[in-house]
Amino acid sequence: MPSLRLSDFKIGKLLGAGSFGEVHRAREKNKKDDVVIKSIAIVGVSRKEQESALNEVKLLAKLDHPRVCRYYASFVEDEKLRIVMQYCEGGDLRRHIETRQKAKQPFSADNVWRFLAQAAHGLAHLHEHKILHRDLKSSNLFLTRV
Repeated sequence: MPSLRLSDFKIGKLLGAGSFGEVHRAREKNKKDDVVIKSIAIVGVSRKEQESALNEVKLLAKLDHPRVCRYYASFVEDEKLRIVMQYCEGGDLRRHIETRQKAKQPFSADNVWRFLAQAAHGLAHLHEHKILHRDLKSSNLFLTRV
């Protein structure tokens, strides 16, 4: 994805927001697959925060594993770093846990082991690249399908 701009995408639903910025579902115009665009402010933040955001892009660009959300591209526009990544249509694991709890339908042991094994494979890949996740939790584990 060379020389991207935000106008190259149809921006959809806000998927998450926090102190880091926002994540939106999006689709590049004339493409069929959805992506997510993570937007991180790089102006008005400390030099350390700027370096951290740029370091995230460098790390993501090195990774290629079926259990790690795929990085596609990044660009800077409107004083924000935009990171284009794989959209995981299954949402996050936390949402599925909460839905199951409300319905009083816990996951089977097989499902729990499957989630755990897949997360461990993704983490092992990160560790092979000397990357420490630092925020491992169910809301940061994304599912491609349910």
